[in-house]
Amino acid sequence: MDAKKRITGLLANIFSVERYSWICDFVLKTGTMTDSASNKCNQPITRKIVLAYLIDTINCDTAGTQKQLIETIRRLDKDRFEPTIICLYSSSWMDNNKLPCAVTTLGYRGFLKFNFLSVILKLRRIIQQRPVHILQTFFEDSIFVAFLATLGLGKQRCILLSSRRDMGLGGHRPWYHRLYPFILLFVNRNFDGIISNGQEIKKWVIKRERVSPKKIHVIPNGTTLPSPINMVPELFKRHSTSLWIGLAASLTPIKRIDVFLDSLRILMGKRPDIEFQALVLGEGPKREELLEQAQEGGVAQRVHFPGAVRDVNPFLYYLDIGVLCSDQEGFPNTVLEYMAHAKPVVVTAVGGSKELVDFNTGFLIPAGDSMALAHALIRLADDASLRRQLGRNGRERVQKLYTWERSMEKLEGYYSQLLETNIGHNRRGN
Repeated sequence: MDAKKRITGLLANIFSVERYSWICDFVLKTGTMTDSASNKCNQPITRKIVLAYLIDTINCDTAGTQKQLIETIRRLDKDRFEPTIICLYSSSWMDNNKLPCAVTTLGYRGFLKFNFLSVILKLRRIIQQRPVHILQTFFEDSIFVAFLATLGLGKQRCILLSSRRDMGLGGHRPWYHRLYPFILLFVNRNFDGIISNGQEIKKWVIKRERVSPKKIHVIPNGTTLPSPINMVPELFKRHSTSLWIGLAASLTPIKRIDVFLDSLRILMGKRPDIEFQALVLGEGPKREELLEQAQEGGVAQRVHFPGAVRDVNPFLYYLDIGVLCSDQEGFPNTVLEYMAHAKPVVVTAVGGSKELVDFNTGFLIPAGDSMALAHALIRLADDASLRRQLGRNGRERVQKLYTWERSMEKLEGYYSQLLETNIGHNRRGN
């Protein structure tokens, strides 16, 4: 059986053993579709479209992919779509917070754990019993879990989508993640489409995974244009005459907040006449090290670390300059939010930042270059008129290209297009 050979080959590559072939038999024998599920991609859909979002977990609603996903679900047209979240595993945040739709957890612990097969079968049952029309995955583990759960269903399976929202942002991962780029060359054939949130990410995926450009659909992140905010954070009240420079990011190595602190040290040395205060919004493992660097660099009295805040808008509203100096980025929500608040930005020329920022909205600098960052900050500090003009230009760009309304129109249109394309068509077998 072709499906059995494929599963066996994939698992053999991952685990370097052949004895996993019995899994294939078990998965295929237990994969009988219900009548309602068997017709879902071959009959016109007269009821709501069931969207299942498969993600590793959700541990916050204030940043990154998780924030975007939760807001997407809130904004979906509920007369047309019925969303559900499927998490590989739970989190303490999920235990204490309510999400905007039904949530199921699979109990996933890793590809090499004893319960891996039960995770695959549980997802398979969910897909069949709902039935799910579109299954969209986030992050690499979810891609492979979805792939294995739908093997053997042939043209009866749901539409499969995967998402690409970063460019390999590092972090500690199991050793077998190094195999993913090679296995994706095969796995991607079984997916109906890939959604990226930026053109730079699309280029990266085409190169890394050798995917046809036609298979990748770009739908940028959405953001909200904020209204004027009257509530002034206490921190700003205490330093009302200062120029405020802000950076919102997790305190992790790839965000290079050490470069930001070093640029402030340089700024103070070159231009002691510039009265400024700096703000780092975020939390993470580098906090103590960064506090120590600020102390040693003589900027501790100027730099504030309030941690992660639930609502960043009051802080961004009263900033004068927004900074993001990461070594790598996907399509940074932070930069979108700076621009939505009409702030001039200084960002490193990496990933999607290059799509968002040009000389009309701010400064692009080389990654890791604290001197270039300091010079850009001095230029903006010296010219209030330039700050205002760049800020206005940025807000206009967001209003034209990156509102939630525009993003949702594209996303819902893409879902409908995929379903219309697949109705009445024979799906390729597994």
